[in-house]
Amino acid sequence: MHRYTEIAIGAVLDKLPVAAEVRWAHDQGNRLLAMQRLAHSSGLAYLTESHLNLHPEFGPWIALRAVLILSAPAPDSPPSELSHPCGSCVGKCLPAFKRAIQAIGGDLSSQAVEARWKDWLAIRDACPTGREHRYSEPQILYHYTKDWTILA
Repeated sequence: MHRYTEIAIGAVLDKLPVAAEVRWAHDQGNRLLAMQRLAHSSGLAYLTESHLNLHPEFGPWIALRAVLILSAPAPDSPPSELSHPCGSCVGKCLPAFKRAIQAIGGDLSSQAVEARWKDWLAIRDACPTGREHRYSEPQILYHYTKDWTILA
């Protein structure tokens, strides 16, 4: 399932002028990173109260797959403080998030979420930011159900 990402990022690694380490979103154990928090603290995408990262242009229609740790000097200043692209999820995405949590009875296992994936999709669909970048129906179906036949 992660093969394409690993191949694409691996091709970039070979071209970097500095040494780099890759940490994958699918890493486990002591290599696991909080990708959503990292996306927020790096200035990439705001982490909202509905637990989605919102990119200012693409909204919630982004995928956090890997982090590259470069052997290079750090920037002189930290990233700019992010602001919520929509102002707040209250009245927009947050009600959909609360409905999704209620639908699974608080069981946040991947099986429970996958069984009610349309409730989780409704959170993204409620977001007004980046609607023109919404994934196609086959992409949505694959990402929420992990049905390999969709890739054919």
